[in-house]
Amino acid sequence: MIHSHPQEKLELAKLLERVPIPIKESVEEPAAKINALLQAYWWLVVGDTVSHQLLIIKRVTVTESLPVKLEFTLPNGTHSLKL
Repeated sequence: MIHSHPQEKLELAKLLERVPIPIKESVEEPAAKINALLQAYWWLVVGDTVSHQLLIIKRVTVTESLPVKLEFTLPNGTHSLKL
């Protein structure tokens, strides 16, 4: 069983209000914490698929829409990028 501190339960309750897909479990259940964290935090990763080089990685909080600005510098040449 996963135990939560009172402050952690408050943070989880706030997080549960923001997740795009409603979570059925109560704040007391360990599954609620896992489901909320899986929905709330995502990683945006941009890499060059030819050279297998990681160019940028950014952790974001997911909501119904996600306007994100990624800024990075590419070396000269042709690139095959994937987000």
